[in-house]
Amino acid sequence: MIEKSRFGKQNYCLVIGLVLLLFLFQKAVAQINKLTVKVPDFKRFVIVTQDNVNLRRTPSVNGGKLMRWNSDGGSYDTYCKIFFADTESKLYRPNSMTGAFVETFHPMNGDFLPVNPNSIESQNGWYQVGVIANSYGENPGHANAKLAWIKGDFCKVVDVDMNAKPSQIAFPRNFSYDEEREEEVKGPLVTIREGLRRKSGLYTNLTFFVTASPDGNSILVTAPILSSHFVFIARTSIDVQYDSEQKSAVVLHEVEEENEMGDVDTFLRLTTNTEAQKSKAAVNYILAASDQVFGKLVKFLFPENKIPTDEVYFMDTEGKCQSFGYDPIVSSVIPAKSSSMSLQK
Repeated sequence: MIEKSRFGKQNYCLVIGLVLLLFLFQKAVAQINKLTVKVPDFKRFVIVTQDNVNLRRTPSVNGGKLMRWNSDGGSYDTYCKIFFADTESKLYRPNSMTGAFVETFHPMNGDFLPVNPNSIESQNGWYQVGVIANSYGENPGHANAKLAWIKGDFCKVVDVDMNAKPSQIAFPRNFSYDEEREEEVKGPLVTIREGLRRKSGLYTNLTFFVTASPDGNSILVTAPILSSHFVFIARTSIDVQYDSEQKSAVVLHEVEEENEMGDVDTFLRLTTNTEAQKSKAAVNYILAASDQVFGKLVKFLFPENKIPTDEVYFMDTEGKCQSFGYDPIVSSVIPAKSSSMSLQK
């Protein structure tokens, strides 16, 4: 009886251990397939309509100008900070030793600037907007944000249609580069309802599009994500190459190559043993990909499980689809809510 009791306890402990491991595994999978994004309370934007527009600390031409401090003249480690000339100039000074310099901050003509939702109406013809310092890809994480004022004469107001259905918002299915015209060309406009969905597996909640480039040397995977009144677009491009010695029809590789700056770039490449229709083979491969293969795409679409915010679409109150991008740091001056989405139904 004693041995039997010990055996029962051992089995019980084993079962509990297995259940615990299964729970932890499911939790890990859930975390891997959960995307997050900070969505600021964007209700109104102004579009800058002129060059060299000054922004002010107060709604007046007498308010301190918004300035930009550059850490150096343009090195690998360059970063910027924005500040007001009348209250913060002592904190950000030029430095001949480091190359740091100061200049007036001017938003670009055509920039979308979010209006402070807590002060959405103009004051004496001025709008209070959220502004972000330049952020450089080689040295991220240093940008800061400020609330500043822009005169209404230098911008156009655009309101978000809070009643619009995000599923009706149109966006370009793809982009391609026209070498003759030397410009980027938008593909056909589509809505999320026209996208594809995987029928089973870990990513059944993800809508996506797969489009081959005109020259067949790459394919673009586009994944639209609905959140609040906006459609966030994630994209990743995959090189397509012919490999005459490859036995498998198509293989997806994660490639690391050194760039001109000496850094290592990581990207995806598909190789196929079908030269005549290599892009078609590549597209079909992605459409029929296993969870393991598709998971590699997801990693590139959503780095660190975060939804990109550099290409965002919304419907304005005039029925037009508008696009803009933002750095999540803007949430330090514009109230924001964290939103999440599971990739599996």
